[in-house]
Amino acid sequence: MCHYCFDLLVTELQPSFHGTAANHTTDGNSNGEMRKQASFVETLPPSASCPLFVTWDKRRRPLTAHSSGEEEELFDLRGCIGTLAPRPLHTAVKEYALTSAFRDRRFNPVDWTEVPELRVAVSLL
Repeated sequence: MCHYCFDLLVTELQPSFHGTAANHTTDGNSNGEMRKQASFVETLPPSASCPLFVTWDKRRRPLTAHSSGEEEELFDLRGCIGTLAPRPLHTAVKEYALTSAFRDRRFNPVDWTEVPELRVAVSLL
């Protein structure tokens, strides 16, 4: 599910990163990404529904050093949107992955330069 969220994010960001739609087919899909996304969604039973949250975190720089000499990766919240009402997973994961990345009012929308520093979690309640 997390790979699916990253695929969605990268697919959404590609037009603005490349500056053109040259890599997109006439239906707006890019390099088979939507086929991969569709195949994941097709594995979910249509009746599968539950409350969910999608959380994006961004790696904090620099790493935090401990007295033991080990470094710890710390992350800060970058976006989190979800619902306590059950939603069909085959549509809700996509909706909340993109909403939490681009429309969480507490943050600016995620941009291409942040992608290598991001991690995502999908919480099914």
